[in-house]
Amino acid sequence: MAVAILFESSQIQIDNPSNCIFLGELSLDGRLKSVRGIVGRILGAKKLVGPDVVYYVPHSNLEQALLIPDITVKPSTSLRISF
Repeated sequence: MAVAILFESSQIQIDNPSNCIFLGELSLDGRLKSVRGIVGRILGAKKLVGPDVVYYVPHSNLEQALLIPDITVKPSTSLRISF
């Protein structure tokens, strides 16, 4: 939700927002915290949206996300670093 609000209020720029999926828990100070079940979440999303999507994941979930073939993953430690 935070990314959608920032995008709609023109505080961040995303080239193609329909091709981005953001996963993770946002802490009050803007850090992205890991989430459980990241592999299942990405596999489910991949079935729905296809291969041409960029997955933004918490850096602490990167190793798990990279287990999934044929996806583009961008790790981040905070919302600020993502943009």
